[in-house]
Amino acid sequence: WLMLTIFVFMWVTFALTYSIQTRTAFENSQKIMEKSADNLRYLAGRILSANESRENSEENEDRLKSMMNNLISSYQVGAYGGSFVMNSEGEVSSGKMKGAKLSEVGLTKEDLQRPDSFFTGKYFGTDVLYRIEQIRGGYKLLLEIPLSEVFWSRNILSYETALADILLFSIVYAMIYLLMQVIVVKNLNKVNDSLAKITGGDLEEVVDVRSSLEFASLSDDINETVDTLKGYISEAEHRYEKELEMARTIQLSALPKNFVFSEIREIDMFALTEPAREVGGDFYDFFFVGMNRLAIVIADVSGKGIPAALFMMRSKASIRSLAETGSSPGEIFYKVNNLLCEGNNADMFVTAWIGIVDLTTGEVCCANAGHEYPVLKRADGSYEIVMDRHGLPIAAMEEMWYTEYYLTLGPGDKLFLYTDGVPEAINENEEQYGTNRMLAALNTVMVEPMENTLFAVRNDMSSFVGKADQFDDITMLGFMLHNYVSG
Repeated sequence: WLMLTIFVFMWVTFALTYSIQTRTAFENSQKIMEKSADNLRYLAGRILSANESRENSEENEDRLKSMMNNLISSYQVGAYGGSFVMNSEGEVSSGKMKGAKLSEVGLTKEDLQRPDSFFTGKYFGTDVLYRIEQIRGGYKLLLEIPLSEVFWSRNILSYETALADILLFSIVYAMIYLLMQVIVVKNLNKVNDSLAKITGGDLEEVVDVRSSLEFASLSDDINETVDTLKGYISEAEHRYEKELEMARTIQLSALPKNFVFSEIREIDMFALTEPAREVGGDFYDFFFVGMNRLAIVIADVSGKGIPAALFMMRSKASIRSLAETGSSPGEIFYKVNNLLCEGNNADMFVTAWIGIVDLTTGEVCCANAGHEYPVLKRADGSYEIVMDRHGLPIAAMEEMWYTEYYLTLGPGDKLFLYTDGVPEAINENEEQYGTNRMLAALNTVMVEPMENTLFAVRNDMSSFVGKADQFDDITMLGFMLHNYVSG
């Protein structure tokens, strides 16, 4: 807008100057023509006075006409103009073009009828300014100056003015552009760079542009806004952390922590779980479903965080409630699968293993819904993988039946269950811990109680992983049958 205002102002100034110069050029030319007419009258009067003493003969008359014609023909008006006399018949009677007709000159009869005045017209095809004056005998004295001469000084001044305006406009534009770059654009770029960092998540960035009061005020406003935002974020994070801590407490409290059965001394059991985040999707459970019949469950919900934790609580409650009705492992998974498929808009699923142990015989009825293979150690042997038959994860597809199979535990046998967070743990070189390392760690503590066994595996995992972040939940459960429980 500033540049447009300057341009309009300069254009209006140029147009006004051009108009004034045009009027001045006309006035100067008219003065020249007035003076030329006066000079012609004076010179013509001198010629007439000189011939008054001569006889009125035809020879003298011709001589007078010749002198008058020479005067008119040779008289120069301005630099390139001239004069001529035209009779009432519209014929040039005196001048360079003596004998020329009205139409040849470029005038009309209406032009000759004008009173003493100035007007523009044609003179043998050239645009000129005319001055017409009535003289004796019906003759007209016409003086002409080419319009190119009339406006010569105006045009020169106009070109000079236009050039000066263009130069001035260019200088003003360049100065304003440089000032805008130095004062505005450069500082705006600094502000924008800081804002880009802030919107990119760097809330420690400080806008510090103080080249003017406006930019200093803008910098302070932005910094104050960021500080306020940081306060809100900190408050929200603190509230979120408290809520997550509460959710973690609730989730962990839902997992059994008492691994000692006062009335049953023949078994040894221990479990541990470590969510990758504050809350996770892994869970374990154990509970009695009848006299001397112990259900053992370990499961892993897809995903992590709050959604997995909610699905985990729903899965755990469903499995336990159905198991306590006396259903077999296959029936439990069948019913839980159909239950969890209902309203599962998030397409989540859970892998799970369940075994119901008859403590009087050591017989374990099992079912595996896409979970990790269990690990079994006989009293006189080492830990080994049990390649059982897997079904689809729970909530993956409705109406799925799960195959049951049996294990028989003898006195001194151990059962080790785990989620995929154990073998899939990675170190800084992105190498997986793997089941082979897990078995090796287990076999170094074959005679240890289950609590020591689980912590030994966890410590071996920590040594392997090093400083790499834990990306998945880790859960382990160990069960040992010291002896059969008497009926």
